[in-house]
Amino acid sequence: MEALFTGQLVPESGSWEVGRLLGLPLDTKLMVAAAETAGLAEESLVGVERMLGGLGIVSAWHLTPTLQAGVIALRDEQRDAVLGVLRAAAASRTGVSPSYESLADTPRAFHLARAALADIPAGRAEVREFSTSPLAALIAHDPDEGRRLAKEVLGPVLALPREDRVALLRTLRAYVDQAGSAESAARVLHCHANTVRYRLNRVRELTGRSLSDPRSLAELVTATDAARLDTDG
Repeated sequence: MEALFTGQLVPESGSWEVGRLLGLPLDTKLMVAAAETAGLAEESLVGVERMLGGLGIVSAWHLTPTLQAGVIALRDEQRDAVLGVLRAAAASRTGVSPSYESLADTPRAFHLARAALADIPAGRAEVREFSTSPLAALIAHDPDEGRRLAKEVLGPVLALPREDRVALLRTLRAYVDQAGSAESAARVLHCHANTVRYRLNRVRELTGRSLSDPRSLAELVTATDAARLDTDG
């Protein structure tokens, strides 16, 4: 399992052989779950392999002093069931990768699961999926470049007091997630649509980037993903 997560497979034991040794089927998709340990090398997803097995879902797990991580083999229609098991078992922050197809891509998926974990506030027992957006994955792959991008694009926003900063970033994310609808974003944020428009206008004024310009919007979305991975905002 350690070799699978690090990608340090010896030449004679490729991903196919590792999958066979772990009992993972090779004709399904895969996902990685990574959870903080409850204590030093203490499982926080207690009984998760048994619970998944009860649903006919095969998984293999590895425990370190700080993480309990597993590779889960699943069909597309089983994703909700897997997430349900993880949420029922989770006693600490737990990140989940997007699904992937080859065991050789497990190190990347492991990295994305840990990035999703890090996005959860400390002390909260929650399961969070990493975004399926290729942009988010690109930023997670190079966090230093992500920090530079966030500072360059969102510098004036990130310099605001925490309450103001969080409100603007959450509003921008909600607006993008809701396909550019201020009304839908307002429902998600439990505020008035005019409040959403006011905050978006502040983002425009502070960054000099308009949401109606495709290039500026792409920069704002990418920078916001980067800020989400690097700050508590």
